Amino acid sequence: MHRSSESIAALAAALAKAQSELSNPEKSLVGTIGADRPGEGARTFRYAPLSSGLDIVRQALGHQQIATDHGGRCCERND
Repeated sequence: MHRSSESIAALAAALAKAQSELSNPEKSLVGTIGADRPGEGARTFRYAPLSSGLDIVRQALGHQQIATDHGGRCCERND
């Protein structure tokens, strides 16, 4: 049990270091929402692509030797 606590402490320290490296991704895309009511114009907004945010996270975690996995099959059942 004590060994597990040491592993958790090491992981927590590495995650804290990785968090200090995170930055906001550049909002390089533009979206438009149509008008909801007569007389209103369409509204535009800027946003960052998900891939940019994931790249930032992967790089920060990689610097701390923390691997990421996105297998995508967490809930698949074999009945």
